[in-house]
Amino acid sequence: MILTLALTASLVTPAADPPASKELFAKESWYKDEKGKEQTFVGVLQFSPRAKEAGGTGRFNAYRLEMGDKKYREVYVAGNEAVLKPYIGYTVKFTGKAVDKEVDGAKHLEIWPAYIELVPLPPKIDPKKDR
Repeated sequence: MILTLALTASLVTPAADPPASKELFAKESWYKDEKGKEQTFVGVLQFSPRAKEAGGTGRFNAYRLEMGDKKYREVYVAGNEAVLKPYIGYTVKFTGKAVDKEVDGAKHLEIWPAYIELVPLPPKIDPKKDR
């Protein structure tokens, strides 16, 4: 009975927010060796797994950062998809490098992330108080 209650509670309790900031690939040699300067990218992190009917060849990035005005960049995670799962749907800030790759004739405008941070939502404005 207690186990059932605990399992039920864990299913209806919303997951906690992910860590406010996290180092991702800053210390990896492939990141450090890539030319280009670090910059920041802010947007909502989206996840789209590879379709089962799609072949497994070529470059594929399941994550992308939606930065408004239909602008986005793919997020390269070096095969470690689990590292960003807690951040899906959140507004985040990546510190990393913009890397543009062409693989098998397809262009990939990527972010190679060193760090990720949650972007706090602006406070809600009460229209009754502001008048």
